[in-house]
Amino acid sequence: MQRQASELLARAFFDEPLMVYYLPDPAIRQQALPIFMWISLRYCLAHGEVWTNPELDAVACWLSPGKTNLGNWGLLRASLGVFPLRLLLPVLRGSKTGGLEAISLERKWQFLKKLDRMEKEIDRMHAQVVQGPHWYLLTLGVEPARQGQGIGSRLIAPMLDRAQSASQPCYLETMTELDVAFYRKNGFKVAGEADLIPGSLHMWAMIR
Repeated sequence: MQRQASELLARAFFDEPLMVYYLPDPAIRQQALPIFMWISLRYCLAHGEVWTNPELDAVACWLSPGKTNLGNWGLLRASLGVFPLRLLLPVLRGSKTGGLEAISLERKWQFLKKLDRMEKEIDRMHAQVVQGPHWYLLTLGVEPARQGQGIGSRLIAPMLDRAQSASQPCYLETMTELDVAFYRKNGFKVAGEADLIPGSLHMWAMIR
């Protein structure tokens, strides 16, 4: 099931602006995203909660109060202990069977620099917007063909109700105006914004 969920998230986030910035080559992104989503999923299973529906066409990954300080780069580092590195090696080396050219050391270094730069900005905004115990909606993905049918809203509703009952905020970041509209419908408000890359990559921090 974890493999199915990570592949679903990879499809849902394939054209997400931050993922495109990290991995601009579509062929490399197609191969790498399921692995990165698998890391995210495993980390949230260990340090929060992962929700899905019986059809497995939507997945929500939450980090629980007290365990929300770890951003994407820290999440990757912390997950290496449980992550089979052999799965990532074909992506880093370039897969001949997949028709990918070998990834140069320079391109790998560019990726790590991008990751580090974005991580600092995301962490800064997170710390600025919300302090104290809160739930962190790290990832919410819906099968592209099923988007716009209320599936995502239904999936996150129980956690939102639970957090509200406990007087605990819920926090997230998004990079698209479409997602801002979706989360507003679910009770979130924009609490901070930043131009990560002026003119091409904007971040909204939202809280409920």
